[in-house]
Amino acid sequence: MLWMLAILACGGQETTNDTAKQDTGTNDACDTGFAVTWDNWAHGFLTTYCLSCHSENTDDRHDAPEGVDFDTEEMVDQWKAPIYNAAITQETMPIGGGVYEEDLILFESYLRCVLGHEGGGINNDTDDDSGMD
Repeated sequence: MLWMLAILACGGQETTNDTAKQDTGTNDACDTGFAVTWDNWAHGFLTTYCLSCHSENTDDRHDAPEGVDFDTEEMVDQWKAPIYNAAITQETMPIGGGVYEEDLILFESYLRCVLGHEGGGINNDTDDDSGMD
């Protein structure tokens, strides 16, 4: 009988949390169920899909412009608007595609919720996506 009360109590609490999220207007991009950070996910994503061209340490940039590098979180923060535009909005990067939809969702979450990009293409951080295609 005690276990039944515990289950009912947990069930009621879950509904309350769902309601609270709706009431506070939680951003859907931030609601991935996984707290994305540079160390636990984003650096690996960028290493897999971006750093072969966009790194200070690469020998063959494959025509990526010099200075458009994503080796550190600070560098990614500097380029977050054109990165968002190329990878999320237009899906023109990485060249050749191949990014799993789930990874794009997490990358959008990282750019918007960790780095504070407002989403939706280019914002006030830069006027264009120069060097990103």
